[in-house]
Amino acid sequence: MSRLLITSNPEENRGKIGTPHWMAPEVLRGEIYDEKADIYSYGMILWEVVSLEIPYYGINPYKLISLVADSKIKVVIPEDGHILIKKLIERCLDYDRTKRPTLDKIVSELERVQNLNKYYGIIIINKIKIDDCLEELFDYLN
Repeated sequence: MSRLLITSNPEENRGKIGTPHWMAPEVLRGEIYDEKADIYSYGMILWEVVSLEIPYYGINPYKLISLVADSKIKVVIPEDGHILIKKLIERCLDYDRTKRPTLDKIVSELERVQNLNKYYGIIIINKIKIDDCLEELFDYLN
């Protein structure tokens, strides 16, 4: 993102910068890109948090570039996890960069998740109530 903000010439935003496992398809193809490429990368990080895995683990980076950029393979969204976060991940990882949310929209959706969790008094991560985990931890420590 800093590269985009420094330059006023969009043609300069054309190189493959970053780790292929988290890079947007348009970056992998060497196309001109904008902040929506960062949104894709953020979606990969969210996917990592929900899945507790490294994206495309074990795939050679050169092969991965072809698979993601040309064959359009995607990571599989885990069944477990907060439904709103999973939907946000799907939108961030859309191949059509124009369909990816803005950063403002992401912040607003994350605030919505936070407010819903406060309202219902629980946080669910991978279908486990945090309250239950804390109770087990306190039992173990005592």
